[in-house]
Amino acid sequence: MTLPIRNPGATPPPGPSPVEPQQARSPLPKPVPPAGSPPPRNAGAPIDPTPTVDVKPLEEMPYISFAAPAYSDGYEVSVINNMRGTGRIRVTTDYGPVYCSGFVFGPSVVATSYACVPGILEDPRVGATKIEEIRIVFDHVFPDQRLWTAQGYVLTLDSELSSRETGLAILHIADPDTNFTADRIQRVGQATPDPRAPLYMLGFPRGGSMQMQHCSALPTDPAYLPAKAFEHNCLSDYGDLGAPIFDAGTGAVVGLHLSHELSTGRRFAQHMIDLANWIGDQQ
Repeated sequence: MTLPIRNPGATPPPGPSPVEPQQARSPLPKPVPPAGSPPPRNAGAPIDPTPTVDVKPLEEMPYISFAAPAYSDGYEVSVINNMRGTGRIRVTTDYGPVYCSGFVFGPSVVATSYACVPGILEDPRVGATKIEEIRIVFDHVFPDQRLWTAQGYVLTLDSELSSRETGLAILHIADPDTNFTADRIQRVGQATPDPRAPLYMLGFPRGGSMQMQHCSALPTDPAYLPAKAFEHNCLSDYGDLGAPIFDAGTGAVVGLHLSHELSTGRRFAQHMIDLANWIGDQQ
């Protein structure tokens, strides 16, 4: 290979100049504002955002249930127990089957959304005029659960306890001699969930197997919320109506999925204060 001819009299190109080491900088003292200067604008601002609803601290939130275990008895929060008490509700109408979610809160009592039962008859998109059967099925947790090993119960609507004002529908086992097992009964929270507390929702999207969604409540101004409701960010789909929302720290039900605005993406849930108060009146 022939190298290019270099001019013997040419000045060689300059090499890289050495970098002089910089002296270590001593930290500057914290500036002190002069005397008489006004305080900064964010002085006194809380570190954590204050929720827009009057909630109680997580460790002080009371709970109530027909079968409330005491922490002194060694009770531990278990997601398995929450899954055992959450069921898929199949509402058979003259239009066809409609799926919702619900949870057990008494020996023979189930709670779901009023928009599911009997509100499904008022939905113009469904066009149903009659409810033929209401059935709840538990333990449907596997996607390929072809052969139904899950246990189901036929339910009846309690029209006196169900109301549009509370947004709750109360269902009873049709057979008066049948009760749910004790491990299916869920505790109910007596306070609006704190936006800083982690939550999770158990539901049956599109009538399929159970799905868990980790989420939280949102600090929305109550003036922009439906009555007795709070906003959350749990992912939801058809079939999740009436799905219970649990406090991850205590395992108690603190909300019931109410609606999902497709136009805005906002999701709302009914709080459980009215249901907890009703349970307290029965004891």
